[in-house]
Amino acid sequence: MIKLSQFIRYCFEEKPLLFCIWLAFVLRIFSVVFSQGIVFGFDHYVYVENAQNIVNGELTFSALYDNIEYENFSSHGYSLIYLIVNTSIFYTLEFFNMFDSRGKMLILRLFHALISLYVIYYSYRLAYRLANRRAALAVGLVVSSLWFMPFLSVKTLPENIAAIFLLAGIYRFAKTNKRNYKYGDDLFVGLLLGLSTAFCLNSLFFVLGFAVAIGLITSKRRSLLLLSGAGISVFITEGIVNMIFLGSPFYILKEYFSAILLGDLTTHGAKTLYMYISLLVLMIPFPWGFLAVFGYIKSWKRTFILFFPVTFYIIICYLLPYKGEQFVLPIMPLFFIICLAGWYRYSSNSRFWASKPRLRYWVTTSFFIVNTPVLILSCFAFVRKPQVESMVYLSHFKNDITSIMVENSTQSSCKSLPMFYLGKNVNILTLNAQETEPDISIYYCAEKNSQYEKEIFTENYFLHCKKEEIPQFILFYSNENIPERLSRLRKIFPQIAHAKTITPSYADDIIELVNPGNKNQEIQIYKTDFQE
Repeated sequence: MIKLSQFIRYCFEEKPLLFCIWLAFVLRIFSVVFSQGIVFGFDHYVYVENAQNIVNGELTFSALYDNIEYENFSSHGYSLIYLIVNTSIFYTLEFFNMFDSRGKMLILRLFHALISLYVIYYSYRLAYRLANRRAALAVGLVVSSLWFMPFLSVKTLPENIAAIFLLAGIYRFAKTNKRNYKYGDDLFVGLLLGLSTAFCLNSLFFVLGFAVAIGLITSKRRSLLLLSGAGISVFITEGIVNMIFLGSPFYILKEYFSAILLGDLTTHGAKTLYMYISLLVLMIPFPWGFLAVFGYIKSWKRTFILFFPVTFYIIICYLLPYKGEQFVLPIMPLFFIICLAGWYRYSSNSRFWASKPRLRYWVTTSFFIVNTPVLILSCFAFVRKPQVESMVYLSHFKNDITSIMVENSTQSSCKSLPMFYLGKNVNILTLNAQETEPDISIYYCAEKNSQYEKEIFTENYFLHCKKEEIPQFILFYSNENIPERLSRLRKIFPQIAHAKTITPSYADDIIELVNPGNKNQEIQIYKTDFQE
């Protein structure tokens, strides 16, 4: 034990980068094993469900282009290359006879955990070049162990991979030797930055801002070389790849920006006014987040090469009508680098902070004291547990299931069920709350939401539906008015019996507490013809 503590101390003092990478690895392994579930929705339904359907032969890449059911894929600018990567991983796993959905997700989370270590490496190296060793260590510790970093790093979010290419490109630019400079150096930097757009189209704005900053600091020629390299990457990833898999070059790029310009893709609500700034500030716990922003502002001259493109990116994202929390992820490590480099430079030169070393010590120590318990909670967070666990439970009966009913008559809408965890696609018929008593003329009607999902207006639909639509299981969302809801269904399914109850995780409860509109309620599973 003493030798281990000595080794850790040695790494922290003599090999800080190695220490940060090992710390990040350990924390991410905990998240790989325990941090399951679905975060934003698209991270699972776009990049996992579609990938598995392609592997199963139930979906083709070309369907993303010519099938109106999947029009959101292109209009929302989702990453085709990232979908191809996930599909390739699933193909490989099934080639080696791994068909278990949880096993697949474990491997997928491990893959993301390992490649996320590049974020720590490049962030540390870049901070070291822009500031000093102390600032680099602080950046390394933050990107490896800030409360949400291990949790988000293992999720199927292509924006995390975009961040790696942005960091790699900027670091390559920062380490360019002026004496041995070649035109190819800037071209290669542009290639790396351009690859980030394959995983997040909004990264185009950062690349443009970085090119402008290069033009202001060095020369327009270097700026043009960088843009040329980025253009080559975009041509390959959006032109050639789209042509091969979708049959139309630059299809997703054109659809995404035309949807924005035409106003077809917008984000409404008061939160859009402060979304990005509040996220960046609140990611670092109060009040340290305000100290970080102070460092960000103070360092604008010293780190202009980063400050300008990051600020430009945030401004453009604000101006776009379509906003999303995921768009913060590509520039998040760069934001931390600017903040901490500025803060450490300011505190080192400030008479006030120089004369109060104990205060500086307690500011740093208190941050990690506050961060650690939240970090532990996030590493074990299971988001949307009721939906995921319900499908995992039903997967044991998947050979007998052709249809599932979602009884959600106490609410106007509910979250979709992840059929990936069921192991097959089946009919999902959802009964939501009706504002008025449905007219008898629509008793036996259903509104199709997707290939497998339908919304029904009354349980009487099952009296005259197709045989394959009669549900083997009924999922009751929330435990409100269960006896009354059961009595209505017993008239149609007299053998209905309780099978299992799935309760929300502590992460689901916390999310609902912070955002009451984001509910992941208890799910009670009933079998329509239950047998012990």
